Amino acid sequence: MLLDHIGYYNGNMFLRAVGRIAFPIFVYLICNGYRHTSCRWRYCLRLGLFALISQLPFSLFCANSLTYMNGNVFVTLLVALLCVWGTDVLWGNRIGRWLCWLPVAAGCILYQQGILVSDYGARGIVLAMIFYL
Repeated sequence: MLLDHIGYYNGNMFLRAVGRIAFPIFVYLICNGYRHTSCRWRYCLRLGLFALISQLPFSLFCANSLTYMNGNVFVTLLVALLCVWGTDVLWGNRIGRWLCWLPVAAGCILYQQGILVSDYGARGIVLAMIFYL
């Protein structure tokens, strides 16, 4: 990720391409953490808290204001984690097994309609589901 940021400021596309490997690694670790955590509520709470804390510097850096224009990458990771959790809960239910795709579809629709805006968007949710499945 540091290489991506260095490449962004220097205009070096090679460093940007190498640094872009960080997001799939983060998504894999989110899915792996979901499987191995003892309390999923606290896991979501910690990720959400970190998303809120990191949103202030992200907003100041990107827009030079405190307005919410675009969520940072941790918002995408939190939404992906919630979609994985919703899919897992529905998959465990006999009737819900037919509806297990609904959390992912809902997350993708929120991004597609512009209701939820953050880095990587619906691609982050789809990547999380690929890693989870």
